Order: sequence, then C-alpha cells, then structure tokens
Amino acid sequence: MRTALAALALASCGGEDSSDARETTTTTAASSWSTSTTLSPEAEVEAAYHEVEALLAELGQYPDPDDPRLPTLVLEPELSEIRESLAQAAAANHTYELGEESSHRIVSTSVAPSGDTAILIVCTVGADRLVDRDTGTVIAEGVATIKGEVSYRRHEGRWMLEDRRVLESWDGIVECA
Repeated sequence: MRTALAALALASCGGEDSSDARETTTTTAASSWSTSTTLSPEAEVEAAYHEVEALLAELGQYPDPDDPRLPTLVLEPELSEIRESLAQAAAANHTYELGEESSHRIVSTSVAPSGDTAILIVCTVGADRLVDRDTGTVIAEGVATIKGEVSYRRHEGRWMLEDRRVLESWDGIVECA
C-alpha cells in the first residue's frame, strides 16, 4: 500500500512549490491599463505541471476516472494509467486525504531544443492517508519522499503530461539532491 501512496504523492500532493516563476511582463500604454504576460517555455511547462498536480490532488479526494479535464491535460498511455488508478479507488470507495507535511518542489526544468518536449525533476513529500470514504477508516498512511521525473510534450499548442517515473524514494522526509 505504501507504493500506492508513493505513486499518488508523485503527482498529487498539496503544499507549496519553491520553483522560481520565470516570466517577463510587458505593459501597454498606461491609458489602456492592459497587461500582457509572456512566460518562458520552462515557466509554461511548470504551469502545466501545477495544473495537472492540482487536478490529480482533487481526483485523489474525489476519484472520477471519467473527469473530462483529464484528456485535456494528459496524453496516452499515462492517461489510461491514471484512469485505471482512479477507477480502482472509486470502486473500492477509497479517497486520499492530503497531509499537512505533503509538499512538492520542482528541482529542475529542461525544455528540449526543439521546444516540443520537456523534463521536470520533482521532489515530493507525500504524507497522505488512504481512507474508506464511508467509514473514515484509515487504510494506509505514512510519509515518503520521492524524486521523480515528469515528462511533458507540446500537443496541439499545449503542454501535456506524457509520463511519470520514480527515480528514487525514501521513507520519511528526505531532501532530494
């Protein structure tokens, strides 16, 4: 069960992110009061990561494998893997409760020279609990740290999650190097 918690932690823990927002802002004439913001490719990928992470955190609490937002953010075969995990949680009437110690940090972001693929290295502390939705019984809990690699691909003009994999994992809270 710790593996399930660790896998969920890679993509769906809450908490603060300490990555730097890499953006530039251009403001038009003061009389129009409009602002246009252009993000660097790295910041765009990081924004996509945060969007997926927030959705997966929500779906961990309220599992819905048919959520219409999933295919707009996740590519196959990762989409099918996430849906299967959510279907299993829904069928078992399980939900994840996000722990206070849960956090994530983007360690690095690399965009390929082609501009079509990107890799994020993330450090995630998952302190979540797997709970029976009806009874409130805690099925599994623990704290684990995961260093993971998250791949994104630009698809139809949007950065989409392509793959996630665990590089290293530890019991407890550990600083990823």
